[in-house]
Formats: sequence, structure tokens, C-alpha cells
Amino acid sequence: MTTTINPGAIVPFAEVAQLERLSRSPLPLPPQILDIAQNIRRDLVSWAQDYPAVVHGRAGDILRWMPLCAAVSYDGAPYRTALEFARHCVVVFAYDDVLDEEIGEPNTLEGLQTLTQEWLRVLSGPAGKEEAVLPASGTGRLQQLLLALVDSMRRVMDSPEAQQHQERWQELWQQASTGMLQELAWRHRTVRQPDFVTYMRTARSSIAVEATHWAAFITSAPADVLPEETDLLISVLKRAGYIIRLANDLNTVERDHQSNAANALLLTVDRWSCSVSEARALLRKHLEQELKRLFAVRASIAPAITDHYGWIVRSTVFACQWYLNRYELELTPEDLRAIDRTD
Repeated sequence: MTTTINPGAIVPFAEVAQLERLSRSPLPLPPQILDIAQNIRRDLVSWAQDYPAVVHGRAGDILRWMPLCAAVSYDGAPYRTALEFARHCVVVFAYDDVLDEEIGEPNTLEGLQTLTQEWLRVLSGPAGKEEAVLPASGTGRLQQLLLALVDSMRRVMDSPEAQQHQERWQELWQQASTGMLQELAWRHRTVRQPDFVTYMRTARSSIAVEATHWAAFITSAPADVLPEETDLLISVLKRAGYIIRLANDLNTVERDHQSNAANALLLTVDRWSCSVSEARALLRKHLEQELKRLFAVRASIAPAITDHYGWIVRSTVFACQWYLNRYELELTPEDLRAIDRTD
């Protein structure tokens, strides 16, 4: 007997599965999905008043985009699960953005590496420890983002059941932050430039798909979930991170080229001495093959993690279709009217 995936979803999983090759048009967004997105945006805007750095610069765009992504991705999930996924994503995006901006004075790459380790020590403490000592180094914006991240962690680690997953969350966050710093080192030419395989191994984690979805998982994890089931879910997240990074790099190739950032498409051009259009076609085919493998994992998913698998797949499809059809986090006037109409 096959377990139904996301039985409470507004858009049935079977319709999402039809997008496996990404050749179909994006699914229309039902009004109920937009209502959830509006509620998430309202709650995030209210929360971000205590952390202005979260909405600084480009990070402000994600405060509009992420509620839509979370509502589509966590269709059928408890509202709290979608909200905490969105909150974690907003903080991670802002953190990555600040790292990009603050390299140099007053922060060297080595200084940012030290600061990141200080952050991780704070995060490794008890989730409810109000007296956590914050790092003394770093600018005010970085300090604010640390506070926002600690607050986000505490919101999901609010029970003994949740805290059993805290160590894994810390590991995933460390992998993400280490990956971000590695990409900075490549951009500023302080280390040898990567080949495609090395780059994707890092970039899969630095995009923080694993850490953000794990935060969502914690909010609604089954009490009796087994270690081998969570291990399988992590492998699904790694594959999803790989796919979303490919789609992201196909979208941001011009910006990455201008800023000397490593990019999967540019590395493919160098590796095979081919044109950008040829590399784009190769990576698009590779992306669709990887997405097909992600759907094939369904056959081995245990009932305890079936819903979370479905939500990860929904998020991956949404991100891929967005990156392949839009420019970065571009929102149309229609998008903005739909998302902001309750502001």
C-alpha cells in the first residue's frame, strides 16, 4: 500500500509530480496559498522589527519572496512549520548577504571566519539559554543577525522532543556557514579555484537548504521517528540542495561573473571549453536528471517522513521553476499585490 503524500495539501502531490521535467508551466496559486503567504509575511514583518538587519538591502526582497515560497513548499503542513522555515530562510539569506558586503574593512576573511566560529559556539548552547554570551566582534548588523538566528533556533527548540534534533541542526548550519566562507575565499582569490565537483560539494551546503528545512522538520517531527529515517531525510535534503544550487547558478551567472563568484555554469564552460549556451543546455539536462532521481526516492521513504519528503520536493520544484523563469527574486506587480494586500 502506497502512503499518500501531503494528504492535507491544497495542491495534490500528484500535480506537483507532473512537473518532474520542469517542462510544464508553473502551477497556478490557489487563493488559500496566497492567504497563507500573506499571514507568513505579516508575522515575519512584525518579528523583523526587532532585527532591522534582516531586511537590509537585498534581504528585504526575500521578506516578500520567502512567504510565497514557504506557503507553496509547505502546503498542507502546520502553519508553524511553514512560518519557521520562512523565518530561518530570511535569516540565512541576510547573513549570506552581509558576509558578501562586509568582507574587507573592518572585517578580513580571517576575521569573518573567527566570528562564524563564535556564532557556532553560541548556537551549540542550550536552546532556551537566555543568558547566552554573544560574540564581541563583528558589526552591529552581524550582531543583529546572530540575535535573530538564536531567536529562530529557540522558537523551534521548544520541547525535549525538538531538542533531540538540535545537534543535527547545528551540524547542518556549520556546513552552510563554512560553505559561505569558502565561496568568499574563492571570490577573493585567496585559495585555489575549485573544479565543478568540488564547487558543487560546497555550494550544495552553502545554499542552506539542509539547515532551513531541518528547522521546519523539527517543528513537526514525529515523536517516534527513527535515526535511519532522519538519515534518509538528510540525504534527500542534500540532493535537493544540489538541484536548487544548479538552478540558482543558471539564474545568477551574469551577476556571479561580474563579481568573480564561482558558478556551476561558468565552471562547466571552463571544463569543457564550450559556449555558455552549450553549458546551459548541459546543466539544464543534468538538473532534470537529478530532479527525476529526487522523485524516484519516493519508493524508499518511510511513512514517518513521507510528508516531509513531499514538502522538500515541493520546495525544490518551486525554486527550480522560479529560478528558470524569473530573474533572481524578481516579483511582478501582480505578485506584490497578492502578497502585500493585507499590509
